[in-house]
Amino acid sequence: MRGRAIETSLRRSPWFALFVLTSTFSTGFADRQMINLIAWASYLGPLANAGDVPVYAAPARSDDLSDLPPTFIGTGALDLFVDENIDYAQRLLAANVSTELLVYPRAIHGFDLFLPEADISKRFVADRIAALRRAFAG
Repeated sequence: MRGRAIETSLRRSPWFALFVLTSTFSTGFADRQMINLIAWASYLGPLANAGDVPVYAAPARSDDLSDLPPTFIGTGALDLFVDENIDYAQRLLAANVSTELLVYPRAIHGFDLFLPEADISKRFVADRIAALRRAFAG
C-alpha cells in the first residue's frame, strides 16, 4: 500500500461482500439480492465479480483480516445486514483487530438518515464521532 496507512475503519451498517442475505429480517425482500448486486457493480465496476478486489474495498472478502485497522461498526438490530455485521465483527476480533460493535435496538438499515432527530440516531452519530476522536487522538 502506498501513502499513509489507514488508521481506522468507521462503518455504518456496511456491505462487506457479495453475499446472500442471511439476516432473519431479510425474509420477504426478494429484490434485496438484486439491489445488492447492482450496488456492488456500481461501487467496484469491473472488479465486482473478480477475485482480486482490494481488501480495503471489500474487507469481508479477505480470508486474512489481521492487517485491517481498528474498526467501529454501528448497525440497527432490525437491519437487513445485522447478521453479516455481527459475523464480520466476530471475524475481526478473532484476527485480533481492535473492534467496536454497537447494535442499536429497534433500528432499521439507515435509521439515522430516515430519522436524524430521533434519540437513537443522535446517539449513533455521537458514538461515531467518539470513535473517530479515539482513532485520531492516539
